[in-house]
Amino acid sequence: MRHPLFFLTIWLAAASSSTFGATALFDFEQVGSPTQAGWTSAPRGNGSDGVVSVSTSATGTAAVDTRNRGSDSGGGAEAPMWNDFVFGSGSFTDGGAPTNNGLLVTIVGLQPSTEYPITIWGYDVASGTNNRVTEWSGGGGSAVLSFFGNAGSNPASLADHAVSFNAITDPSGGLVLAGTPASGGAPPPFSHNVFINGLEIGDPIPEPSGWLLSALAVGLLTTRRHR
Repeated sequence: MRHPLFFLTIWLAAASSSTFGATALFDFEQVGSPTQAGWTSAPRGNGSDGVVSVSTSATGTAAVDTRNRGSDSGGGAEAPMWNDFVFGSGSFTDGGAPTNNGLLVTIVGLQPSTEYPITIWGYDVASGTNNRVTEWSGGGGSAVLSFFGNAGSNPASLADHAVSFNAITDPSGGLVLAGTPASGGAPPPFSHNVFINGLEIGDPIPEPSGWLLSALAVGLLTTRRHR
């Protein structure tokens, strides 16, 4: 028979790593466009669900802009999220090398000094065959999102054209996500690189509670005494 400490250890590991859903979902869209059902509208990258808020600004020589591509953007059940987006107009690379010409997404209303899973979707059906490459980073995490807008690349579901990473909020519950053109992205004058269609902030990743850690310590001491 396994020692009770074995089961306590498994429970502790699960409690420290699981997530339970989404704290917030934002549809980054053009003003007046349909919003994805169950998501919060963020026209031009600005919106609030009453608790969590996002605001979007440009960095370097880029500018905040939007497009709506209509009903030909794919996306299945999430078509309203996919068919329009916010992008950094002029978010070019320097001949394929990274630059800071992109977007900043500022998030407020989260728990202070807490780790959250972040997922970002980016796609443009009209982007053609030039590769769009963006590094998204913030709160100690980062990931690279790339896509081509040519035929056959339209998203079928939320599993497509997405990146995820964990990020830790600051002591006030804020988080800043930076999207910048990454190595290999489209250079001028062909296209822009930084696109965001949707943002999910998952539920906080819980830390082991004090009493669980104490119980684990007691279990270890008990095991040693019985040896």
